[in-house]
Amino acid sequence: MTTSRAVLSAVVLVTAAIGFAGPAYAEPDDLDGTYVYSDGVSTQQWVATPCEPVCINIVASPGTGKPGFSGQATSFRGWTMTVEGLPDVVKCPDGSTAPGGINFRWYDDLTGSGHTFSTTEACGNPPQAYEQFKFTLTKV
Repeated sequence: MTTSRAVLSAVVLVTAAIGFAGPAYAEPDDLDGTYVYSDGVSTQQWVATPCEPVCINIVASPGTGKPGFSGQATSFRGWTMTVEGLPDVVKCPDGSTAPGGINFRWYDDLTGSGHTFSTTEACGNPPQAYEQFKFTLTKV
């Protein structure tokens, strides 16, 4: 009986360890290369270069309705990048635009979401988040 209990205990521990393991996340080297960013309205080319240990540099070409930029994404349960100082990214209700930033967050399946934000008063409002969007990245 002692052997059966020991085997059962080992099986339970291994099963628990596997069951509680978190999802695997990509290493920076896995995201090296050229990607097409698409949010359903605009597309951009993103070039990703690893900058160890848990970051990637992104250089994005201008796209329809989005300026070109460069930024650094960091990894923690996915990838996050915030880029500030971009012209015309905040769209006001009256049709005017204002400078601001874009926050991006994506996962290993290359799908993500983001939002634009103002860092100063824009559209008659204090700094705040504006447009929310979803996007995909496709390796070229």
